[in-house]
Amino acid sequence: MKKISISLFVAFVFVAAACGPDPLKIRTAVSEAGSNDPTPSAGTPPVGTPPSPVSDAPAPTATDTSSATATATSTVITTPTATVTTTATATQSDTAPITVSQTATATVTTQATMPFSILSVTVDKVDALGNPAEDVRSFGIQFSSPAKDVDLVISTKESGVFHLEHVNYVPGSLYISPGNWAKKLQSNTTYQWSVTANAASPVIGSTSDVVYGEFTTAYCFIGEYKYHYTPDPKTDGVGRCHGAMMECVDSGHGSGMLSGAGEVTPYPWGDIAGNGIDDDCNGIVDDGQVEFCPAGGSTVSEGCCATGGATFMKMSKDYIVPGNLVRGTSFSMVYYISSNGKRYDFPNRDALNSWYAQGDDFYLGTSNACKGVLQLSDDDLASYQIGGNVTVRPATYILKIATDPKQYVVSHGKTLRWLQGDGVAEKLFPGTSVARLRVLPDAFFVMYYMGLQIASSSDFDPAFEFTTDIESEIAVK
Repeated sequence: MKKISISLFVAFVFVAAACGPDPLKIRTAVSEAGSNDPTPSAGTPPVGTPPSPVSDAPAPTATDTSSATATATSTVITTPTATVTTTATATQSDTAPITVSQTATATVTTQATMPFSILSVTVDKVDALGNPAEDVRSFGIQFSSPAKDVDLVISTKESGVFHLEHVNYVPGSLYISPGNWAKKLQSNTTYQWSVTANAASPVIGSTSDVVYGEFTTAYCFIGEYKYHYTPDPKTDGVGRCHGAMMECVDSGHGSGMLSGAGEVTPYPWGDIAGNGIDDDCNGIVDDGQVEFCPAGGSTVSEGCCATGGATFMKMSKDYIVPGNLVRGTSFSMVYYISSNGKRYDFPNRDALNSWYAQGDDFYLGTSNACKGVLQLSDDDLASYQIGGNVTVRPATYILKIATDPKQYVVSHGKTLRWLQGDGVAEKLFPGTSVARLRVLPDAFFVMYYMGLQIASSSDFDPAFEFTTDIESEIAVK
């Protein structure tokens, strides 16, 4: 009896890409024994080929007197994504050399190495051409691996679903252009959106994901007309108050703003007495106003008061800025808040009117400069150090004192200048010199400096003198 011994070496190389598009490649190397050699050699794998994962499989053997056939089957799990089965058969007879055959079968499943997820969603204000636009949105979506059944849903709380976009398959990223949308967004509206997607191939872990977000559109879109009313909507249509249709124009900063006239808002300091109009739009006609006090028209006034149920606009010190006019809760004196952090009082209504009256109202007696005064708590008011007095604005009133017939006009730097020449007051202020005349209390006279006399109208330029501000005047020491 002849004993046949067969040794088999199988080299198997498996290379797979976890998520890439390249196909799985399997390389095998089978060594066959020579016809006169009873023991097959192992063979040499190609250069660069890693050791075969099935190289340790048992080699088949067979023993027979005239012929022999041996078969060996080995199943090896090479990676979590592939199952490899190898079958080797060796045959020899008295008249034929040894014949060796081998087959290797691999069952491979391409699989990602991480759970499926939506990596990012970018929402941009661009139109289908890539131009900036407030009335549309584009969506850029990135996935961790190929995705399927991708849904973008945009909705509002008021009207429900606004837009739905469905995509069957996405290899890795998706851009949804607003050019596909059936209708445009509405201005000044908050939209909610969601993106849902499923993995397009098997993955390890989660196979689906969803991301939520929202965006708010601009108050108006350039070119549209919109009804606009700024204050509390409850006052729209009450008393004198109402909104108006306005056009949205380019603000110069890439967004729109409403422009137009016609809106009437509540008078913030109560009704204007005696005009028969609900000026503050509270539903009650002539129920109160903010005015100088004490009533009776005295030139010397202690400040501004609220009457008939009207109120000052109450404010915390935290919101006061330089230039504000303020008073306390228990004190009616009005103060100017300076950029140096101090408060300067207006000694009478003439001083206040000269700076804050509109047009000629300061000398016609129709001004109500108290309307701009904010009310602080007494503690907040006391926290400001007193810096001094605010004098009359230059080129407004003609001043005199009760004990001296001379008339003066105020010039820059808190300076009084005597109107010496005959008729010079009328030449400087034609038709209004008498209306501008005010008697200055003696106690206030010392707040001013004495300047050069004015002999003719050429010695004083009212327009130039008028162009100054409170900060410049109070800075004069």
